[in-house]
Amino acid sequence: MKTENTTHVLLVEDNSTDAYIIESILSDVPDVNYNVQHVQALSDAQDACKVKQPDIILLDLSLSDAHGLATIEELKNAASDSPIVVLTGNKDAETINSAIQAGAQDLLQKGEYNAKFLGKTIHYAIERKQSELELKHLAHFDPLTGIANRLLFIDNMTRAIAHAKRHEEILALMFIDLDDFKNINDTLGHDVGDELLIQVADRLNNVVREYDTVARLGGDEFSIILEDIDSVYNVDATTKKILKELEAPFKLCGQDMFIGASIGIALYPDAGIDTNTLLKNADIAMYQAKNNGKNNYHIFTELNDSESLARIKMESDLQKALSQDEFELYYQPLFDLKTGEIHGAEALLRWNYPERDELVPPIEFIPTLEKTGLIVPIGEWVLRTACLQCKHWHRQGMQDFHVAVNISPRQLQQSESVDWILQILHETGLDGKYLNLEITEDILLDNPEQANINIKRIREMGVAVSVDDFGTGYSSLSYLMNFELDILKIDRSFLSTLATNASTPVILKAIIQMAHGLGLQVVAEGVELSSQYDYLESQGCDMLQGYLFSPPLHPDSLLKFIEDNYSGKAGAVG
Repeated sequence: MKTENTTHVLLVEDNSTDAYIIESILSDVPDVNYNVQHVQALSDAQDACKVKQPDIILLDLSLSDAHGLATIEELKNAASDSPIVVLTGNKDAETINSAIQAGAQDLLQKGEYNAKFLGKTIHYAIERKQSELELKHLAHFDPLTGIANRLLFIDNMTRAIAHAKRHEEILALMFIDLDDFKNINDTLGHDVGDELLIQVADRLNNVVREYDTVARLGGDEFSIILEDIDSVYNVDATTKKILKELEAPFKLCGQDMFIGASIGIALYPDAGIDTNTLLKNADIAMYQAKNNGKNNYHIFTELNDSESLARIKMESDLQKALSQDEFELYYQPLFDLKTGEIHGAEALLRWNYPERDELVPPIEFIPTLEKTGLIVPIGEWVLRTACLQCKHWHRQGMQDFHVAVNISPRQLQQSESVDWILQILHETGLDGKYLNLEITEDILLDNPEQANINIKRIREMGVAVSVDDFGTGYSSLSYLMNFELDILKIDRSFLSTLATNASTPVILKAIIQMAHGLGLQVVAEGVELSSQYDYLESQGCDMLQGYLFSPPLHPDSLLKFIEDNYSGKAGAVG
């Protein structure tokens, strides 16, 4: 007996006999009520999609008004959220692969299906499409706050500039940085810091208009695009409303907490006519606002903001830091879920800044290193130091221990850039199989052809290559198929919403399964709770990293940590 579970099927088939057979088969599928709408031409299918988006499309590639793989693209434009299953009499592998690459979820040979098989195909195609849509949403929205991420921000900014240019309007770009956010993270923990970011995003959304863009660019940095501005006075009024909104107490850990913000503003076209220039100048203005006393705002002007004094000082201090041995490496252990061993450790850079009483984390100075080019010599120092340390641990009995090191996009820009990696391996005597280089998604996107060359060269050294912080950039798992990679590291922002966002477990499951399907090991970062551990273990995640096991440790402390906590695990210490 049929249930009330109804699936709307759009059957695009110009052969009446084939259409009749499919409709008959679907009527015999148990437990699902298939509502089949049959059309015989692509134009009719497009019209049908305008009226109602189908749950699934069954598509014959040979139609009266369309033929071949272009038909798939035409229907994707009409029904982007609907999965497509191609019906064909062609059995060659090239046709099958081409259809999948064109965007179909599956392909069926005509005359070779029954009710059970066809029903399962439709069910799994819908599931795969849903996972694809979840990942697409992830590529454009910040998983923690739900607002636009950097990719969607750039897209909207490009569109807004074009609109402002056509209509000769003013456009305002705000760069917002929370004051003393680091103190919240350090004293109350990352979970509380994440909750604060969520509340900030909600407040910003409540202040601006519906068509303005609120985005999280990373960490505690937010941006707002204000369109259709009549004058600078409108920007001034909106900014004051934002500051007032953020001045109100935040309810964290059951108590009221106060945190302000520094806002830099760049106006189109006076402060720039492209996204990069406007963002750079808004950033400069934000630093000037901080210099003026925080919880403040500053509008960029060419005469007064050639550079932020604070930024200039940091650049100067960083130039001295390497020669004065102010950098240190700490190591956060990697826990192997299958063996229960400490499998290796990630090297994390810290700055022992003389003017600070604590080690400075990289989030505060890496952007400046990238901007000035200092990331190249400091990156080489990091790799050399980590390789020497790993070799030292081997001599101490930590057999088969490996070390992971982050590589900056700037270090992989030139075709000859990987030669320095090989040179450091030779200098330190470390076998490449004990080294794992972590790259970010933007390396793959900026220059994919060169990235592929460099990745292949690195793997020829025996070195593993990881994609770090997956989910914060713009790539998809399908895009990773174009590269020879070894490991995928899931960003910690997923775990922070595992218990609060119903879609997060679904997305995590899809990422792990699809990564394994691509032959990649999966590492989850930011594991802090036993419930997160249990879920990742149930999904077959390979390795975990986070405070549940250990914070980043001084190299002298790592061996003792493993001996004290994992000495009974075979292979952990020789």
